[in-house]
Amino acid sequence: MIHVTKYIIIGILIFGSPTLAIAQTMNDAAQAFERREYSKALQILSGFAEAGNIEAQYNVGVFYRDGVGTEKDIEKAILWFKKAADQGSADASNNLGLIYLSNTDVAQDLNLARQYFEKAVADGSNEAKTSLAKIYIEALGTPQGYEKAQKLLQEAFEAGDAIAAYNIGYMYLSGKGYQQSYKLASEWFTKAAKEGYVTAQLELGNLYAKGQGVEQSHGEAAKWYREAAEQGLAEAQIRLAEMYRDGTGVPEAPQNARYWYAKAADQGSPVAQYSLGQMYYKGDNVPRDYAFAAKMFQAAAEAGIPDAKSDLGLMYLEGNHFGKDTAKAHTLFQEAANSGYAAAQHNLGYMYQNGIGVDQNNETAVRWYQQSADQGYPASLLNLAILLKDGNGVGQDIPKAVSYLNAAADQDVVQAHFLLGQLYLGGSGVPADPTSAFRHMKRSAELGFPTGQLFLGSYYIDGKGTEKDIGRGIMWVVIASQQGMKEAKPHANKLLNQLAPESRSQIVKYARTCAKQGFKNC
Repeated sequence: MIHVTKYIIIGILIFGSPTLAIAQTMNDAAQAFERREYSKALQILSGFAEAGNIEAQYNVGVFYRDGVGTEKDIEKAILWFKKAADQGSADASNNLGLIYLSNTDVAQDLNLARQYFEKAVADGSNEAKTSLAKIYIEALGTPQGYEKAQKLLQEAFEAGDAIAAYNIGYMYLSGKGYQQSYKLASEWFTKAAKEGYVTAQLELGNLYAKGQGVEQSHGEAAKWYREAAEQGLAEAQIRLAEMYRDGTGVPEAPQNARYWYAKAADQGSPVAQYSLGQMYYKGDNVPRDYAFAAKMFQAAAEAGIPDAKSDLGLMYLEGNHFGKDTAKAHTLFQEAANSGYAAAQHNLGYMYQNGIGVDQNNETAVRWYQQSADQGYPASLLNLAILLKDGNGVGQDIPKAVSYLNAAADQDVVQAHFLLGQLYLGGSGVPADPTSAFRHMKRSAELGFPTGQLFLGSYYIDGKGTEKDIGRGIMWVVIASQQGMKEAKPHANKLLNQLAPESRSQIVKYARTCAKQGFKNC
């Protein structure tokens, strides 16, 4: 997005000194301002503004615009800015252009905005060139004029305006006025970023993270995100928090992630509030705190974040922090689901499938699961497949169920692998495929599913979809037993008792080794 110079704010007051007496009195106003005696400063300035002092008129306009030492009064601000502008104050003209451009305090008037920016430029304002360029780039009340914008931005940049460099970079990034070029965008963003312009630092970080126009470097991305984050840009704080959370470009450091999420959340960022709430809800490297999580979810939900509404609904459903309230949970899930949020659609389906707080209704459950599954939500793909396989709430359709199970298995949903391992072996409703059956059952075992481990053992012992390997089969049955599966224990004992003591000891040892290495390469 094209940026313009923000309102020129009071920092060091702009005062002239036509006479010694005036300079002394104007200095008194400046000192009053520094002492935060704003009403007194305004009183002194107003006298000189009435007498026609251009700097006083400009500063009185700023006081009224920002509500400093008086009630905010945009009409009085405009009045004094116009008086100063009529005397040639470029800053006053620029501020008037920004007021009429913003559509915040007064009705937007693009024609007036353009006229005041043009006057400010004519009176020597470098900052107004950036504002006027925005008018031409986005054709705001005037025909599009990329060449005019380019000339203005180049002049502003050469005079030291970092925002102009950013805007040139944006034009290359978006292909507005220039042929789209990530490389040239990165070069201009770098110029602005090195001058401390915060949005350029964010955009440069984005380019490094994606490897667009520069060699991909998460470390460089983190560097620029940090520069922007330390200047208080919430979006950069969130990006930096994500990098610390995931260990991308920086060492994984959950406490640093929490710190930066909190910084952005304190600025009212709903995304940060939600992410911070999740950390405390899950106890993710912080003490679990349902009350704080609920506070963050509530703030993000009120800002319209569907993820937060859904998680807040879970808290009501599970009775965490709040008393259990299925009606409130249903309302929150419904709001998030209507926004298209897949997890909330799944949760509604689950409530209807199981009659939790609503009348049990598999048809309604299928409808919500379908909407969620269409977005690829793994749990809904699985539940919808099971309903289709069993013909609950919808006509039985095993081929379609297998299709959904395969989609869930592609996301490594363990139960999907297990069910496919059964269906492909038996050929029930689908062509028998022992090789695929073995592959899926093996994957469910590798993911740590005890029932899949027990079944995989039988597949090895009987040679189902693979060559017979009785020793390996017994090992998997033992693994299922060692994981605490009661049904596996008698099978494991029976099989082990058929072996010589040395073989029995070796298989038990293999089973323990396999478990230690996460059931991989067993």
